[in-house]
Amino acid sequence: MHFTHDNNIFIRLYFSQYNLPERPPWSPSASSFCNCSSADLSLGGNKTLSAVSTSYTVLIIEDEPVQQLLLTDWLGFLPELTLVGCTGSAKEGLQILREKPVDILLLDIYLPDLTGLNLIKSLPRLPKIILQTSSLDHAVEGFDIGVVDYLVKPYSFDRFSKAIQRAVELLATAQSAPAPPPAPESKNHHEFVFLRVGKDLKKIAISDILYAVSMQNYTRLHFVNNEEAVALISLRRLHEQLGLARFFRTHKSYLVNLANIESLSGNEVRLGDQTVPLASTHRHALEAAWIKTRIIAR
Repeated sequence: MHFTHDNNIFIRLYFSQYNLPERPPWSPSASSFCNCSSADLSLGGNKTLSAVSTSYTVLIIEDEPVQQLLLTDWLGFLPELTLVGCTGSAKEGLQILREKPVDILLLDIYLPDLTGLNLIKSLPRLPKIILQTSSLDHAVEGFDIGVVDYLVKPYSFDRFSKAIQRAVELLATAQSAPAPPPAPESKNHHEFVFLRVGKDLKKIAISDILYAVSMQNYTRLHFVNNEEAVALISLRRLHEQLGLARFFRTHKSYLVNLANIESLSGNEVRLGDQTVPLASTHRHALEAAWIKTRIIAR
C-alpha cells in the first residue's frame, strides 16, 4: 500500500472524530509502509526527540489499517527512528523480530492470531515495548511484564511522542551504562540505597522516601518524617537505583514512591500531607502502576 490522497482523508477523519490535533500531511513520495520486511521511513519533519544522537529501529504490530497509517505517519516526524517492519500478524511480527534487531516495538494487544501479551511472553529478548489498546483492562499485566508505556486509543501525537521519548531514554541509558544493567527486581530486592549527600555517603531506607524532585544534576529527597536531603544524582539515575517498578515519574521533575501514595485527584498526587504535580499524559500509567503495588502488597 502507498500513501495516497484517500489515505490522507482517512487520517483527517480519524483526527476530527476524536478531536485530536492534526499533524501536517506526510510526504507523497514516501515508500510502502506496511507488511514490509524492511523499510526506512525516516521522512524527516520538524519534530525531533530531545538529546538523541543514535538511530533506533521500530517495528509496528497492529491489525487496524488506519492505525497502521497513523503510526507510520507519526514516525515520519521522528527522523531518529527507522521503521523496519509493519504487520497486522503476530506470527509475521515474531519472524521480523527473529531476523532483525528491533529497539522499539509498537504492539497492539488484540491481534487475530495471538494476543500481544502472549507474544511478549514468547520473546527471548525484549525490545522496549509500547502497548496500545482501547481499554486499561491489561495495564497491570503489561507493566508487570516490563512494557515501557501503555497507550489507550485514541491518543494524541504528543502522548505518542512522550511514550517514544521514554523508550529512547531507556535505550540510551542502557547503551551508556559502564556495566551490564542490573537483573530485574525480585521479591527480595534491596531495601536501602547509598547516595552521596554533601561530602557523606549515606545509607537511606527506600521506604522512607516520599518523593524526589529534580535539580538538574542533583535531586532533592523528601522523606516521610518531613525531612529533606539533596543528593548528588540525577532523577533518572535515582529512579533506576530505587527500582522502576516501585517509583513513578508523575512529571518530568517529580518521582514518587508508589507505596506512599494516598490518592490521585485531578492533576495532583497526594502523599501524606503533601501533594506533587501529575502530568495528564501520565495518569493512566500511574493508575495502573499504583493498582499493581496495592495488589502485590495484599
